[in-house]
Amino acid sequence: MTASSGLAKTDVHPVASAIEQVAHRARDIKLAARTYMPLAHTIKKESFKEVKAQLETYGPLLENENRKTKVIAFKETSQAIRWYWRLKGSNVPSVIEVGLFLSLFAAYDAYIGDLMRALYVRKPALFGAINKELSFKDVLDAESLDMLKEKVLEDEIEDLRRISYSDQFSILERRFEISTLTKFDSWPAFLECSQRRNLLTHCDGIVSRQYRDKCKEAGIKDGEIPPVGTKIGLGSTYFYGACELVLEIGVKLGHTLWRKTLPDELAEADRHLMYLLYSALETGNWARAEMLGEFALNQRSKANERNEKTIIINYAQALKRNDKAEKAAELIESIDWSATRDEFKLSALVLRERWDEAAVLMREVGSDDQLLSEEAYHLWPLFLEFRETEQFALAYQDLFGHSYSEKLEQDILTAEVSLQSEADTDEGDTHPEPRTSQESHFQEAIPDEA
Repeated sequence: MTASSGLAKTDVHPVASAIEQVAHRARDIKLAARTYMPLAHTIKKESFKEVKAQLETYGPLLENENRKTKVIAFKETSQAIRWYWRLKGSNVPSVIEVGLFLSLFAAYDAYIGDLMRALYVRKPALFGAINKELSFKDVLDAESLDMLKEKVLEDEIEDLRRISYSDQFSILERRFEISTLTKFDSWPAFLECSQRRNLLTHCDGIVSRQYRDKCKEAGIKDGEIPPVGTKIGLGSTYFYGACELVLEIGVKLGHTLWRKTLPDELAEADRHLMYLLYSALETGNWARAEMLGEFALNQRSKANERNEKTIIINYAQALKRNDKAEKAAELIESIDWSATRDEFKLSALVLRERWDEAAVLMREVGSDDQLLSEEAYHLWPLFLEFRETEQFALAYQDLFGHSYSEKLEQDILTAEVSLQSEADTDEGDTHPEPRTSQESHFQEAIPDEA
């Protein structure tokens, strides 16, 4: 289910903006690693080949009787040997990997500041809970009460950034009167990632006693923690998992504080969370969609029953495509869909793979339904499997008077013409206006799970 179901990108809300910023940063870092790490390895491999070729070419000429030839051969082989030892001692792929990993946590640290500012701006009463002394000079220097409050908040944010994440979350729990901020399965893994960040920053990845102690405090078993003195790194599986962890923490922390602090904005919070879930389904990141769907479904309050049903449908999609078909079926079967709207009835039939009944309902709904439109049948992730069936093809033809494939080819042709038109426009514009963050969505066009 998509935009018309309340899943369209919401107007910019400061909390939503902060959450999306850290999510995009995590995805950008993941995409950068996937793009440039293989390139760095390839460049290093090709450089070794070039050195080898240079030695094979000029090495035999060192014994040449011609003096000029011997001088050139000596110069070239000496340069090749120097380059060989430079290559052997360098590790550009590791530098890139560690640098990106550290920037992942820099993004999270920036997010904490953005989130706190957003919450305090939306609810100024929160300033009353800050217990911080101010010097008489600070008060005199402030040009207004707003400037004084801004200084107090910035000092509070800076204090949060200087402490460990476990202490940071403890303070947030007390400040916002929430006892469940760290009660989810991924919390120990996130703390381990943060401790590994410290090892890579200060100890070149050599395991310290502090690292082991912090991991144990997080609930990680002793046998799963490397011994002191061991050198640990990252690797693609760990790195990509860390990107997803930061994204998960950002979403869960932001939405938990948003809903607790601003309960009157529950509908807006629902829309944003559903948008994030739908976006994960669009990009085919089933694991992320499952995580978001579970989190959304477990929220104690939803703005309305429609939101609840929408979340269930999209969560079930994620479960089904993430190899948890039985769990998805149990979730769908636990709801009575008979009295719900047509889009929910059709969704339940499709997820049950009851193709014949789904095709019948498609025809009953008709071709002019505002929500179940022709575009919806093309774009909704819900219909991913259904679109491949004969039942869908026949029902679609009956509804719209042309085949699904014909319409798809037409859409592709239209997109190609539009892209070419934009390319021609860009070629003639040597100084284009800068795009806003809302207008530049290159990553949305590049699936980061490819």
